[in-house]
Amino acid sequence: MSHGTAAKDREGEGETAGEPGSDLPEALLRISKHLRDQARDTRSDNWPPLWLVLATAGIGVGVVLMLIVPVVRGLLFAAGDSIAALGGWTHDQAYAQIVLAPVRRYVETHADGLPISATTLWWTWCIAGVVLLAMCVLRVVAARIGWVLYGAATAAMVASATPGAGRWIATAVSGVWWVLLSVPAFGRRRPSSVLVLPTPPTGAAIASPEPADVSVRAGVGHDSPSPTSAPDDYAAWAAVLFERLVRRADNAPAADVPNVWTAVTTGPTSFAAQEGERHVCGIVVNGLAAEDLLRQLSTPTGASTVVRWTTNTPQTPRRRRLSDEGYDGPPSLADFVRGSTDALSTATAVLAQIRSRWNDVNLHERIATRAELLNRTAPLTRDVFDCMPDSDDDVYLGSIVFNDWIDIETVIGGNASSWNDFASHRPQVVGLIIEKLLKADDPGIAFTEILTDLGHACMLRYNGPAGPLHRVGRNGTHRTHALRVLDLPIMAAEVEIEALPLRIDAMSTWGDGNWGDSYDGPADRMWHALRDRGLLAGTISGSGPYAKLEPHYTAAPWLLGDPRSAAAISAAYERIYPGALGIPAEAMAGPQQWLRWLLGA
Repeated sequence: MSHGTAAKDREGEGETAGEPGSDLPEALLRISKHLRDQARDTRSDNWPPLWLVLATAGIGVGVVLMLIVPVVRGLLFAAGDSIAALGGWTHDQAYAQIVLAPVRRYVETHADGLPISATTLWWTWCIAGVVLLAMCVLRVVAARIGWVLYGAATAAMVASATPGAGRWIATAVSGVWWVLLSVPAFGRRRPSSVLVLPTPPTGAAIASPEPADVSVRAGVGHDSPSPTSAPDDYAAWAAVLFERLVRRADNAPAADVPNVWTAVTTGPTSFAAQEGERHVCGIVVNGLAAEDLLRQLSTPTGASTVVRWTTNTPQTPRRRRLSDEGYDGPPSLADFVRGSTDALSTATAVLAQIRSRWNDVNLHERIATRAELLNRTAPLTRDVFDCMPDSDDDVYLGSIVFNDWIDIETVIGGNASSWNDFASHRPQVVGLIIEKLLKADDPGIAFTEILTDLGHACMLRYNGPAGPLHRVGRNGTHRTHALRVLDLPIMAAEVEIEALPLRIDAMSTWGDGNWGDSYDGPADRMWHALRDRGLLAGTISGSGPYAKLEPHYTAAPWLLGDPRSAAAISAAYERIYPGALGIPAEAMAGPQQWLRWLLGA
């Protein structure tokens, strides 16, 4: 959900040297293949795609203008008087007038006292019918309800405004016209079949080979078919997806007292879960992916997780399409903050001490001094787009979102290269936030308002062996910097956790060496080294630039990234959780030092 920009940047850096512009034909081929697949997938719930409808309509208009119109015009000229006579008969005795004329008479005789003329009211009625019919064809439910009411009202006006004994005949003809127009309006599409895969409880395994290294045959490149590269064979893709998630479940840590979550499906691929006072919602590819994500919230870290579904689990979507239907997001952060009495009391007590220390100081100088100290002792990670590697096969497992109190010291980056450095992007906001917290009559109310007014902070969480790291997401950078400069310990935020990808590609992860000119070895050597050190469990296939990794477990997701990111984020983690990774300090000094430690080079 949140790291597409970084993926694009890395993809651009990984363009093959010596082939300028070679990505254009490849992009065109991918687009054409994607459009062809959409056009062929007639059993999809989203068929026909919008582009196909527009293209068909364009072709139809062209056929009408180029063929049908000239033919009709020729027939009209050839028929001459006969066509004119037929036109007169149609004008005088058209069955449409049986309906239209009484409706117009009814409108004209009942328009007195209205702020618009009878003519305007008549055309409004006609246009409303055309719009309702068009929207009914597009299967808009509200329009279909309106079309029923429109037909009933039309029949009632015909019955009221038709004089004499022909009143009920006219009403019947009106009903016939409405029924004929309702055929396309209420047309139904045959529902496509749905493949349902039963989800076993967490830890249940199916027969599958043990993870093993597989070498790529000589001459086989990165375009070779993969276990998930058969877009038309949905059942095969779903089975592979299911098997990989079960393997991941088998690698999950166990504990005597598991965390027990109660979960309910809220949409085709959305769910909500609760464990004690913790509430989580998310969008996932299936039930096993939901359990995989909930394991990342285990308390204490490493405890096993049991998920009890009160409904059927989210089902694997057709053609990898995740839906946000039924996904409402987490509960209000404002309600969450106001209900967290213990956390508010702790923060208010600390704020009272800070107010006494910041009393009678030059606010702007103090902010600058604190930011300078933080940039020396707890710098933000620069040139690091994300802490989570990108998926190679475009299989997005999903994410979960929840409200939480986070340790502000665990925020290592996001939207700014250094503390209190916003360039021209509202640099005064940090000072205004701090001034409000220092001078408010009630610091508790001021703290709550800072956390919840004008939106709220959004954080991306990445779990490690001793605790999480956070990066600021789409909102909350100024207030995060303000609270960190003020030295407050905690803040409330909306937190998002993404699932670890099922497969990672060496080329998209490392690019062509932008992280360090000294490394030209195959990426799989680094994965092997991480696995040998107990920091990774998974299947490694291929070699060199075509290597693939299916991670079943990793001590921290950023370890799978390029050497620069892995070293920088690990150094930040070591500062916050000393000794948790078990990696020597010199290895985290930079990409070359990281490679020397990991590969022994």
